[in-house]
Amino acid sequence: MEILDEYVRIAGIASPNILVQEFSGVQAQAVAIARAVHFKRDVLLLDEPTSAPSARETEKARNIMRELADAGVSCVFVTHSLYHAFRVCGRFSILANGQNVRDCLKSETSLNELTDIIMTH
Repeated sequence: MEILDEYVRIAGIASPNILVQEFSGVQAQAVAIARAVHFKRDVLLLDEPTSAPSARETEKARNIMRELADAGVSCVFVTHSLYHAFRVCGRFSILANGQNVRDCLKSETSLNELTDIIMTH
């Protein structure tokens, strides 16, 4: 609970006795992130963390990913929202049919270029 309250800061998680299945998607991901922080993991896989129904929860998820990166935790952000990824990520790997078609730093590309690559594969 200390990590959830001080680091992850997602509302609605009042007790460690609440079953994760009762949480929203962002709350459940917050628990997973808190566990990764607690166990000092170097890499965290986030599958569609910004697919939350509200813009507020989506922004919270993006903020958590930025804070994790600042703390030295690598986040693998699997998403269909290139816009959300571009706002958070520093490196991109675009896959098509199981093949890596582009791997680059954010400073080496643009949202339009990545969109073009996705649209042509």
